Amino acid sequence: MFGRQKSKQVEKADLGSVLAMRQGIPDRDGVFRAIPMEIWDGPHGDMLREIGLYPDNPINLTLENKGLIDTRIDRALEVQKRFLDKLNANINEVAPGVSVVPLAMVPWSVWNGQAAPFLFIVCNMYPPEMWNVFLMPADEKSADYLGMPIHPYREIKGVEENCTRLLLELHEEHRVVFNETSMGLEKGDFSVLDTYQESRNKTLKRILMMAYAITAELFGQEVYERHKELFFEHLVAHW
Repeated sequence: MFGRQKSKQVEKADLGSVLAMRQGIPDRDGVFRAIPMEIWDGPHGDMLREIGLYPDNPINLTLENKGLIDTRIDRALEVQKRFLDKLNANINEVAPGVSVVPLAMVPWSVWNGQAAPFLFIVCNMYPPEMWNVFLMPADEKSADYLGMPIHPYREIKGVEENCTRLLLELHEEHRVVFNETSMGLEKGDFSVLDTYQESRNKTLKRILMMAYAITAELFGQEVYERHKELFFEHLVAHW
């Protein structure tokens, strides 16, 4: 059952993606919420408020609300742009005219396909986020200086299909835990969140591993290691 001390261990920022049990059904005010108003108005509502959650917190508004995906993508793009502007300015201080541009390891086309609901709703991931960025030289001069190939400036054939297949496999593995969590929450048993969170964290790590493995296969292990040497610490600091 929903124990106060145990619930505090759950990541607040993840609850919105965990509680998708009423996907496609709005509350009486027309708003789509991960934790519906019937729970907030019931005996568990006070417990949720005690750990700092409220019905209209951004993490409780699902992606079915109009424009929410675009808003979060735009926000991630702004973060990415600020990061790149600062990084390229730092590079130019020691190597004028040298710059890098981002490659989406899980390409943008994947986020418009079958795996999109899994990435957006279950994983709460977005294409411009820093975990999905592989930095590559913008031109030949930059490539010579950094010791990496130039950005291809196109999606590479086969990557979309490969990513989608692997992501759908992960989704199927995760679906069992998701369904068990949904049934438990419908009964008011919030203890299932811990099991779900553990499964979700493992899934997120596997997506990261998949993205880097595919990129290393595309450009070669030497290029992957060079990227890691030059940029990995900077990127991780902004995850």
